Amino acid sequence: MKSWTVTGACGGRYPAADPVFFKDGQRVGVATALGVKIYQLSTKQMIAKINTDCSTCTQLLLDSEEEYFYIVHSSGDVERVRVNDNNVEKLEHGNLKVHTLLNQVLESTISFMAIIVNIQGFLELGVLDLATGEYKSVLETGMHLDTGLTAVSGSGKFVSFGSTKSSKVELYNLEQQKSIKLKSAGRSSASRLAVSDSGLVAVGTASGVIDVIYPEKGWIRSLKWHLEPIQALRFTLNDEYLLSGGHERVLVFWQLSTNEQQFLPRLQGEITSICTSTGANSLYGITLANAQLVVLSAVDLLSRLNIAGTRAEYVKLPPEPQVARRKRRKRVLDAWANSDYTTSLEVQPGTRNVFLRASSSQTQVYNLSRDEQEQIINLAPTLDTGKVRRELEIEDPDVSLLKFTPDGEYMVTFDSSKTPPGLLSSNDLNTNLKFWTHADGKWTLNTRIESPHGSGVVIRDICFVKNDDRISVVTAATDGSLKLWESLDESVNGSFALKRTLPSFATNSKATSITASTDGSVLALGHESNIYLLNASTLRIAHQLPNIAGSSIRSLRFCGPNLVALTKTRLVVFDLVSMSERWSIMVKSPHHGGRLLSIDETKNAIVFAVNFWEGYRVKSIILQFNPDTSVPEEIYIHPYAVGAITSIPGSGSFCFIDARGVLNTLAGSVLQAQPQMSLTATLSTLYAQQTEDDLMEMEVDGKQSLDVNAVSKVFETGTSLDDLFEKVLKLVS
Repeated sequence: MKSWTVTGACGGRYPAADPVFFKDGQRVGVATALGVKIYQLSTKQMIAKINTDCSTCTQLLLDSEEEYFYIVHSSGDVERVRVNDNNVEKLEHGNLKVHTLLNQVLESTISFMAIIVNIQGFLELGVLDLATGEYKSVLETGMHLDTGLTAVSGSGKFVSFGSTKSSKVELYNLEQQKSIKLKSAGRSSASRLAVSDSGLVAVGTASGVIDVIYPEKGWIRSLKWHLEPIQALRFTLNDEYLLSGGHERVLVFWQLSTNEQQFLPRLQGEITSICTSTGANSLYGITLANAQLVVLSAVDLLSRLNIAGTRAEYVKLPPEPQVARRKRRKRVLDAWANSDYTTSLEVQPGTRNVFLRASSSQTQVYNLSRDEQEQIINLAPTLDTGKVRRELEIEDPDVSLLKFTPDGEYMVTFDSSKTPPGLLSSNDLNTNLKFWTHADGKWTLNTRIESPHGSGVVIRDICFVKNDDRISVVTAATDGSLKLWESLDESVNGSFALKRTLPSFATNSKATSITASTDGSVLALGHESNIYLLNASTLRIAHQLPNIAGSSIRSLRFCGPNLVALTKTRLVVFDLVSMSERWSIMVKSPHHGGRLLSIDETKNAIVFAVNFWEGYRVKSIILQFNPDTSVPEEIYIHPYAVGAITSIPGSGSFCFIDARGVLNTLAGSVLQAQPQMSLTATLSTLYAQQTEDDLMEMEVDGKQSLDVNAVSKVFETGTSLDDLFEKVLKLVS
């Protein structure tokens, strides 16, 4: 038994941390899931990368000497790393949870003015020595972490505190060590705060109104343009402008001295944060909700840098450990992670670029070798402006399927959309099957077929059939119907037309899957829990397999002469030559569990990922099986949930994306990396063990010895993982 290794990791979602600008105005530091990247604005290229886990980073701070980055995590921990190397140092903060680091008290020390969260969960302002963990409180705000709002001025002279539950605002002058209590107009709950270097306070509200408070004069000035809650507020360094943004995807410039407004519309996502540089070259850092960062010049508002992490859209993300602890403490625990943490992941043959579902109607093309976004493709028409109020009722088209031909030159997508509400046809479902061609690095729509399986019928799966003369595509719908589409002559620009059909069944089911054999002669159709074999050229049902599924089908795949069936409760390998079941194991597969199954035809390998709970975290294990045996050939345990896995054509490797949005390349290693413990972990995680909360706190002795040959004998008989688990427990005891 071998153990896999990750040979490459890239991408990742950008955490909720503003970028930091260097004094020369030519470089910017950005926190990503896998580390801190430094970009040169003149060339728009990454010039340095510091490898450290920043997936939970909430603040990135550059010290005044530009020697260290300080990284504040959502857990309250603080790390320090040199700008020029990868030496990460965890700093002391006692029992305190650090919320935000402000200014260094003395440049020769690592004592900071900091906003911390006390034991009761309230925000405080004080002096924190990160070398010793000593802390001295300066101001108790009375604002709870769950409802509190904070803001720091550009130079760090002022800090303000507010609450989403109150109109009270507190302004603190760090130089004079003086606090001023203020009050906003209070028309609606506050959503964002901003404070200027002269002490002006701006309160953004849920109604879209911005209240600018002048402390010295006691004035409150209301600014109105936004229709949705304010999500980002920031004063420029000279207090000339107040910048705001939100759902409208418009950056608004409020010129406070003249009451004039300027707008930068049609940004590529909702604005979630705004920051400004302090150097000679004024720059704005705009963070968008879709894991994208835009750096603008304050002079001409032209883009100096536009970077994006992976923008994969998940069905659901695992909860943070502290949230999971509260939810799971008082109930019986299941080792399986039954929730659907999956996302869509496809690798284009040839280029080996990764295609991710960025939104319901967009796909992101990510280059693995350069670790950067290649492009965003709009697969269905949508509004390019932000939606507000009743516009939110208009749903974007949902691109639910995306598949490539084996040569990577064609792409097939399926999208569906509902008619806007308030119309006679508001309950109608519009469906489209689209065929795209790839040329000169661009995708062009060649053929669009409306209602390909009839009005309102949804396609659930797509497969390609080997054909030497033409490109053959088979689509399977929820009603069990099949349609065979073939490319026409090159004289009609590679268009597609319908060639054959299989009528629908009597029932509808979302559990529908279709796959084709390697030679293109046989199709396997799964509908609910039934599996049918068909002639690929005629779409005639040749044989119905015995009930090997036992539950709703998630995915069907061919692996040589074997049919691999993933169902809600089982992973089955069926030999189509002898018409007998080779082996099966018990699993608990989510609705989109087919995204966790992949087949490598060149290696004749079956790869399956399982997400499981360990303590209060969701982890995963990836297993490679040979069709002949249920003993895993290769194993990889990953510290995060896996969202999808697929083979990289022609490489013998696999690509998977985890819950952080990190793309990992997985390949077999020649090292025998603790096979005994890997096998034990495999059985214990695949078996849905019911246990109480106190059992989850127990630690496993990692030094236990085990004879791998004795363990292998356990697999010689029986196919139930329940029995296998009991046998292994007896063996190791």
